[in-house]
Amino acid sequence: MEKLRRVRRSHIALKMKIKIGGLVLALEHED
Repeated sequence: MEKLRRVRRSHIALKMKIKIGGLVLALEHED
């Protein structure tokens, strides 16, 4: 059970990284 929770947390962190990366790419393309 504890392992599942840890995996879920890392999955959320990964989603956030992808979202932030997408924003950075969008800002770079604005130029």
